[in-house]
Amino acid sequence: MGGRNAGVLGWAGMATMAGGVVLTVVRLAGIDSEAAEDFTIPVVLLLFMAFMVPVVRINIRRDRGSAPADDEDQGSAAGLVLRFLVAATAMGLAWWAFPTHYVASSVSEGGLYLTEAFGVWGGIGAVVLGIVLLVFAPITVTGGGWKALLGGLVAGATALLMVTALTPVLTTWVEVEHRVAAAGEPAPFPTDVTRVGWSWEPEQPIQDVGRGLRGPVVRYGDGFVGLDGATGEELWTYRRSYSEILGFGFVRGDESHVYFMHREGRAAPGTILVLDTATGEIVREATLPEHEDADSRRHVNADRMMEVKEDDGGGSVVGYDLDSAEPEWEYPLTRETGRVCLPGESVRTRLYGDRLLVSRTCLDEEHFDDGDLESGDIGLTLALDRVGRPEDAKRTLVVLDTTTGDELWRAEVEPSRRLEWDDADIVRPRTWSDGDPVVAAGESLFGLNTGEPVDVVPDHPEQEYHQYEMAPGTLAADTEGAVVAQNEPEALGPRRLKKSDSDGEVVSSVEVEWNIGHYLDGPTAVLEGALVSAVNERRTSEVEEAGIEEGDRAVLAVPTEDTDSERAGTPRWIRFDGERLFDPDNRHGRNRQSLVAVSGAVVTYVPAGYQDDGLPPVHGLVP
Repeated sequence: MGGRNAGVLGWAGMATMAGGVVLTVVRLAGIDSEAAEDFTIPVVLLLFMAFMVPVVRINIRRDRGSAPADDEDQGSAAGLVLRFLVAATAMGLAWWAFPTHYVASSVSEGGLYLTEAFGVWGGIGAVVLGIVLLVFAPITVTGGGWKALLGGLVAGATALLMVTALTPVLTTWVEVEHRVAAAGEPAPFPTDVTRVGWSWEPEQPIQDVGRGLRGPVVRYGDGFVGLDGATGEELWTYRRSYSEILGFGFVRGDESHVYFMHREGRAAPGTILVLDTATGEIVREATLPEHEDADSRRHVNADRMMEVKEDDGGGSVVGYDLDSAEPEWEYPLTRETGRVCLPGESVRTRLYGDRLLVSRTCLDEEHFDDGDLESGDIGLTLALDRVGRPEDAKRTLVVLDTTTGDELWRAEVEPSRRLEWDDADIVRPRTWSDGDPVVAAGESLFGLNTGEPVDVVPDHPEQEYHQYEMAPGTLAADTEGAVVAQNEPEALGPRRLKKSDSDGEVVSSVEVEWNIGHYLDGPTAVLEGALVSAVNERRTSEVEEAGIEEGDRAVLAVPTEDTDSERAGTPRWIRFDGERLFDPDNRHGRNRQSLVAVSGAVVTYVPAGYQDDGLPPVHGLVP
């Protein structure tokens, strides 16, 4: 009986190892040679061991002849140590070949997909299991007959199937980090900030921070982390460290959702996920529509994916349903006969919730020579400097409903002085207002939902120098009013933070000293009672008097309303216990911080590109 069991163990090891070798070679052959190059050394060594172990067993068995099985079972200490060394070596090679060691951070650069790497590693695992079984199976026992052979083959096949079946499970386990949060109520937006309320340490360089329902959503290079704006507590996480990420980001105008697009294999279709920013739960998972043009521009919201396709006839905007991945609507971008539109991505698009702004500037062909028209985008771009801005040049604005593709409104405006510069955009709305967002194109403002002209930005003499551009210094605006930072007409005069109503009438005005006014041009968070600005590289005497040294991390808050303890316009400096943005002696890699107002706090963070050791924390500024 003992001999038959020992024979089963030996045959099981042989079957498992042989199956693993076949599986490894077949799967490795299916991977691009460049991507599989790093796998070569551990795989070759394992295959060599898979060849040598049976050869050594056969030679030992031949030399020992008919030695008693009991003597072999007892074995010598040296033989036992050797067996453990062989088994440990095999398992070490398997760990060397573990998929995450060879999956490139960017699959597009020729790296392996995790599914491919785990596919090969499944075969490697079977090889290692077979080697271990074979090494510890008694050598000199008899084969145990056909029953032992059959039992060994069944056991080996079962082990092989189990190893193969486990690889997809391991792939998912390694690939996805997903934690969800319980539902909860968001804190209100702060009206002012005075101090650091909380800090959070990132694990990776931060790409961006957006506004979620309950606080900031941090975007890493491989996914998201949602935080509570009032406390800085981690609420949820969704990360895919080893996927090919096709695109992911925030849905501007929709604080409830973020999207994530990925692919898990060279032949696999892309997948899009829509996540709830309050809990991190997946609210939609669908196959991405197939695309003929890899360079086409795409926008994603909770229900649709919009794609802009340009061609000689003008092109179109196509809206895809995320559940079916089928086109739901198509909006033609027709070009009038005898007209030329700006070259090189001439259609400017901006998504805001379920509204898509489409802007295009065109003019008559007669302003161009035949050579300009035949030379393509480069020739047209060079010719624009000669053409200037003729009277027939028009910028057309169109706003589409992304659910149906219907045109909600259109308008024509004067283009900028430089035709190739299209500044049409959707302005950041005020956090405390119920007004609708507005579209800005040059001097013109329109309600995003209605297309009605809006005049909320107060007039200022400086506007005459910025004709056909939106009033400089506009920090936030909607249909109910605006917040602007405008220079006084006299040279080196103070700036004024102005709040205006729906008619553009100034309802409050706060003077800001000229030496700190330039900070208002950088990253800012506009609150109802204050303007918060990042203090980055440029230093002034006011900063030095406040005891802030060059390279120190600091934030400037300017109250826009008088309080019992402070006068409006008085600068307030918020510091971070000696934390530094950069070393002033190092002229390379000077880092800058950004700001975003969220529920419960104003968040300050340093986006990717940080050049120093360690990762700067995310801070939540609170009242």
